[in-house]
Amino acid sequence: VIINLGFGFSGILPIDNSAHLGGLIGGMLVGYILCPRYKLGDWELSNVRNLIDLNKGSLPWITTVVFALVTFAIFLVLVVLFTQGYLHPHYESLVLRR
Repeated sequence: VIINLGFGFSGILPIDNSAHLGGLIGGMLVGYILCPRYKLGDWELSNVRNLIDLNKGSLPWITTVVFALVTFAIFLVLVVLFTQGYLHPHYESLVLRR
């Protein structure tokens, strides 16, 4: 991650960091939503204790689907704004410097 972001910010290669940063943030959010959350349970033996996963059921998956749909909707809105001329890409960062 650091190497990819470093290349993008350095200007040596024409790499746009928006996809890298979006993927990093989106992956962290989905990972946080789906990660297990444990609570200590009853003692099974004198030195063994059960773990209870509190993040079970369909709610984490529903939240992930809603997050994906919202992300896709934002993408569609940005595409419409771009095609209507309200947003303009920064073409200077895409041209190789000589």
